[in-house]
Amino acid sequence: MGENTRVDPDRLRDLADRVTAAAAEVTELRQPELTGGLAGSAVAAAAARQPVGARLDEIAAELLDWAAAARAAADGLAEVDRLTAERLPAR
Repeated sequence: MGENTRVDPDRLRDLADRVTAAAAEVTELRQPELTGGLAGSAVAAAAARQPVGARLDEIAAELLDWAAAARAAADGLAEVDRLTAERLPAR
């Protein structure tokens, strides 16, 4: 049969905060563009063929989207818990 699942909204929010911090760290991984003496060199050409910076931006955006969804889920779960508690008779 079905199993009960418990989600702690506070822990979920804490996880979302950590994921948001990780997104900021991923954004900081972006390397500066090659300029100056390396412009037009084979190294610059190789770096241009492998656009890591754009992928890092995508990863950071996806992490931020996940964190926002997790926060919304935590808020929804907390609200359902509150509404359910209001409906139950006091002991």
